[in-house]
Amino acid sequence: MYPPVPKYTKIWDISKVLHRLEQWSPEKYLSLKLLTCKVALLILLASGQRVQTLHALDITLMDFSKNQVVFQFDKHLKHSRPGKVLEPLVLRRFPDNPKLCVLNYLGKYLKRTGTLRSTDSLFISLNKPHGSVSKSTISRWVKYGLAKSGINLQVYGPHSIRAASTSAAISEGVSVETIMQKGSWSNSQTFYKWYHKPIDNSSSHKDFQKSVMSRKH
Repeated sequence: MYPPVPKYTKIWDISKVLHRLEQWSPEKYLSLKLLTCKVALLILLASGQRVQTLHALDITLMDFSKNQVVFQFDKHLKHSRPGKVLEPLVLRRFPDNPKLCVLNYLGKYLKRTGTLRSTDSLFISLNKPHGSVSKSTISRWVKYGLAKSGINLQVYGPHSIRAASTSAAISEGVSVETIMQKGSWSNSQTFYKWYHKPIDNSSSHKDFQKSVMSRKH
C-alpha cells in the first residue's frame, strides 16, 4: 500500500477571497445567506480551523467582549488528540479593516439571527425553524463563498482554507510555533507536509489573524 500523499501541491491566494468578502458589505444589504457565508469564511481564515470546528461553536459557550470573542468547547472533536482538551477558539477585533473584521460581522450575524434562532449552535438554518445545521450544510456555504471568489472547486474544497490561511500566515512571517498552536498541531512535520504550500498567483507580522487578514495585493 502506498503511503498517503498531500492532496494539493500549491494553494490559492487568500487575497481573492478577502477581496470578495470586502465587497459583501455593508451588512444591511446582505441576505442572510451572504452574511452567514461571510462570517463562516472570516472565522476559518482568521483561525486556521476546520469546518468541523465551526459546527461545534455554541453561543452559550461564547464570551463576547469589546476586542475579542472566545469560544469554549464542551465536546471532543474528531481531529482532537485523545485525552487533550481542545484549546478555546479566540478571534480578535481587526480595526485595520472593518469590512474584514470577524468580530464586526459576527456581532451583526448574532443580532440578525437573535429573534430567529431555535438552537444554541452558532450557525443556524437559513429557513424556518432556523435550527442547527449539519457539517455538510456549512461546507456548502463555504464552497459557495469560494466559488464566488473565483476559487476552482474542481481542485479545492472547503478544507483547502486551512492550508491557504496557514500558508499565507507563514509567508507573512508568522512563526511555525504560532501556526501550530492556532491549528492544534503537535508536530511541525504534519504542517509542513500537509498544509504548507506554495501560494498560487501570490504576489513582518507575527500575529496569525492580523497577518492573514492583512494579505492584500
